[in-house]
Amino acid sequence: MAKQKPESSTTTPDAPKPDKITQSEAVKRAVAAGKGQPTEGVQYIKDNFKMEMTNQSFSTVKSKLNKGTGTTGKRGRPPGPAKAPAPAPASKPASASTPAHTNGKPTTTKTGDPAELALAVKNLVAQYGVETVKAMADVFAS
Repeated sequence: MAKQKPESSTTTPDAPKPDKITQSEAVKRAVAAGKGQPTEGVQYIKDNFKMEMTNQSFSTVKSKLNKGTGTTGKRGRPPGPAKAPAPAPASKPASASTPAHTNGKPTTTKTGDPAELALAVKNLVAQYGVETVKAMADVFAS
């Protein structure tokens, strides 16, 4: 037959067990009590919770609690604000090709071929609209 535990008159199955306090909880309570320095905090924990702790471990636990999760985040520069998506370019005919760009500036054609210039103007009209291109041309006219 299996041994049965002797019933104690001091404990009952429904009585709450005294919860064991963790080091991090003890440090939280010590800091909340105004004992933020390691020597003061360690003494406070020893007196109130009967727990041994070194100054170094107190500082380490306190540091992790101050960080929040206790894990290190990503290093480096934080990301900037989210950029709005660029507007979609106007649809172009399949035969139209866009001139090559360097550093955001269109390259100049070395030849004065009127067909290439007309194609460049056509691309400007497709990109900016007729009225805007007319306003651009008026700037050069005056």
